[in-house]
Amino acid sequence: MTLFKSTLTLLLLLLLTACMGGGPTVKPQWVVKGLCEQTGTKACAIGSAPFSHHGLQHQKQVAMANAIDIIARQKGVTVQNSLERLKRVDEGQVTQSSSIGYSLQTVEGTTVNAKIKDVYHDKYYDIYYVLMVEN
Repeated sequence: MTLFKSTLTLLLLLLLTACMGGGPTVKPQWVVKGLCEQTGTKACAIGSAPFSHHGLQHQKQVAMANAIDIIARQKGVTVQNSLERLKRVDEGQVTQSSSIGYSLQTVEGTTVNAKIKDVYHDKYYDIYYVLMVEN
């Protein structure tokens, strides 16, 4: 009977440990509030992207493109987006796959340059966030 109690106690402890480790982590304030602090005349934006079957790298590219587009719109720039998905198939098997994201911003004499200030990957909801600031 004591072996049964010991085994049951051990299983309960393992279950509690597993449950405690899988919850959401502390999010940065810029994600929670959805606001970025504008520095002088420099525009800033938060881009996000939900889970993608194409992988985390694709998710990052989408989040960055979204942030750049927001910065461009703040500057009065016309934005056009395109995402191209390429696959190479050999003998019926996918051998290579890649994504190419295009973000075209146009306005007379204006170029939009931005850098990443911070990133956060919410693994619980699988959303990738990026905070970008105009150079």
